[in-house]
Amino acid sequence: MADQLMEHDKLVLFNQAERFGYLEIANRALTKVLDGGPRDVHIARILFNKAMTSVEPHQADAVVSRLLKHIPEARQAPLAAEFALRIEGPQSALERLRQDKRSRRTLPEVHTLIRFLRANGLYGLGLRYIRFCRQRWPDDAELRLQQARLQMDSGHPEEALTTLEAPIPNAKRVPFTRLRLLNLLETGQEYAAKEELDKANAYSLSSGILDLRLRTLILHGQEQEAVELIEEVKRRGLNNQIASDHFSISLIGNLMSDLALFHREQATLPPGNHRGYLAAHYVQAAIAVIRQHFKQSLEPAQNHQQYIPRRVVQYWNERTPPQSVTDIMHSWSSVPGIEYQRFNSQSARSFLRRTFGADFERAFRLANNIAEGADFFRLCYLRHHGGIYADADDRLYGNLDALLPPGVGMVCFREPFGTVANNVIVATPEHPAIVLASEMAAEALLSRDNDNTWGKTGPGLLTRAVASYLVQAKSPSPAESVAILPNYMLYRQVQVHTQLPHKKTKRHWNAANTTGVDMRPFFTTEPTTSDE
Repeated sequence: MADQLMEHDKLVLFNQAERFGYLEIANRALTKVLDGGPRDVHIARILFNKAMTSVEPHQADAVVSRLLKHIPEARQAPLAAEFALRIEGPQSALERLRQDKRSRRTLPEVHTLIRFLRANGLYGLGLRYIRFCRQRWPDDAELRLQQARLQMDSGHPEEALTTLEAPIPNAKRVPFTRLRLLNLLETGQEYAAKEELDKANAYSLSSGILDLRLRTLILHGQEQEAVELIEEVKRRGLNNQIASDHFSISLIGNLMSDLALFHREQATLPPGNHRGYLAAHYVQAAIAVIRQHFKQSLEPAQNHQQYIPRRVVQYWNERTPPQSVTDIMHSWSSVPGIEYQRFNSQSARSFLRRTFGADFERAFRLANNIAEGADFFRLCYLRHHGGIYADADDRLYGNLDALLPPGVGMVCFREPFGTVANNVIVATPEHPAIVLASEMAAEALLSRDNDNTWGKTGPGLLTRAVASYLVQAKSPSPAESVAILPNYMLYRQVQVHTQLPHKKTKRHWNAANTTGVDMRPFFTTEPTTSDE
């Protein structure tokens, strides 16, 4: 039967057989796809993504070679560059694409090149190239989308909104709407974003907008509307993630639980001011405090004294990071006049034991994953030493001193839905908000809290700690004050969450094997062994 199917239909058969556990049929269907194929670039991409969840890093070249074998020659170079983006990182991918010298690129090739410029954080170059390309293709909607994405990534959401003002073609309605919503939220225009979603109600159940609609309902405390939307999605089978049994432990599921518990406790509290208590325990209450302080933070500083030390700390679980990570860390460590430290799991444990005692070291060891340990460590380090903590995948391309405004003791950045990000945190030693956050994280780890990482040690916890402190601190000194700045001010200096090859392999801490079929025998001749 599979012999008579088109290549696309064979892939559909493979996916469905795998989904329902018919692995023998799935294996036969995949064999037929690879028998003289794939010839379609889209199918090659899908198989590559699946294969990378099974193979070891050193087997990736064999996967690439096999998948490129039957792709038309004119399409091979761009596809090989896409594969390199995942295996070797954005810089290598861009170099490969540039080696493919062409006197005149096609529009799809232009889209790919711009995507790689964006992945490399070359925002200015990407925008100049788009302006040049739009002279040739003035009506191409994808170029306009890419321009807005680059403007948003480089910290200019207002420019992105202007770019997105032109009429939206039906084929691009969902990505245009999504990008416009993100930029409205980035600039703090929460009610404008809600109005936009209400206008898009006819197609807001699309998977490209559904998460934003749910997050917006939660942001505005509309619990019943969010519950009804989730029930409708489940009833109509529109989103597998929401319909799955794991929805409750997802970020949106966690926020829904937080909102429900917040409303329940709020209704049972006696009369009085409970803002501090509620902010310390519920993200929903904390967001309201952050929103109020966020507006105050935008006022010009009156005090020009520098309280935060020019010190940068970063963390990588292993002693030697991958080269792609080391390159990004170098963007911080190479800043003149900066004090720089990098910790791994062993040196972090030693620091915690030496500085805070056995309980804090034990809390670190009780982390459920690498991210929880890194979350906890950054709070403890900043508590003791102060300075700037930056995630290992955040590349500094601008001015570090722009992250150190005078007259404040702590700087954090507000995410689109009102929470505080923890990928870059700036603070003085012993800042009360950081002290509180570290104590809350230690307690959650030691008590084996079953909250997810985001709420247990990550942005959710930091949001609650900062909000709780702000409620309690009536008139803080400048060294104990907090500046909550919009995320786009961070983007003007830092390329955040850089796409790195280690995140896309089976060895990454957050990797999930999304395929029930072991792909290794189809692409390598090495004997397969069970994972440890």
